[in-house]
Amino acid sequence: MKKIIGILVLTLYFNLYSYSQNNNVNVNNVEVRTTGITPAELANNAKKEQGTVYLGNGDFKVTKVGGSGFVSLKKLQKRATDQIIAYCISNSLNHKILNVEKFKSTIGVFPKVIVTYKLFTKEGLPVLTDEEQEEDKDLIIKRLHELKKLKDEQIITEEEYEVETKKLKSKLFKSN
Repeated sequence: MKKIIGILVLTLYFNLYSYSQNNNVNVNNVEVRTTGITPAELANNAKKEQGTVYLGNGDFKVTKVGGSGFVSLKKLQKRATDQIIAYCISNSLNHKILNVEKFKSTIGVFPKVIVTYKLFTKEGLPVLTDEEQEEDKDLIIKRLHELKKLKDEQIITEEEYEVETKKLKSKLFKSN
């Protein structure tokens, strides 16, 4: 009797296992494949997430993904920061880490670290694209016109005007 029950349980298990391996499962209207994904494919998909992305306004994001579930998050973070430091040294720039996100490994998901940072010139100005620099200049010029109007309408004093315009003009001419 125990043998028959054991055989029935094994048969049921293999039938359920083979059914789950041969069908796609729909979870929350998102199709999840349960067949054909090898560990190598999982690793390749995870590696595609790696890289550096420009976010705008001098902000960047570098993503490091472990090649296996055995790479520590601390090691991935060190790799990311080492990459940032090497880039800064080779381009005579400074940086400031803004945020670090860590994702632990789980089944089918490799460990991942995302480091968000800002790049600065040696003068302390953010590293901007040419388009952003033009936009920044336009904003400074607009602000200078606003200050002139406020001074002419006697809303601010001559001294306040001079202090603010000096700051703005130094930014304007440093970004050239």
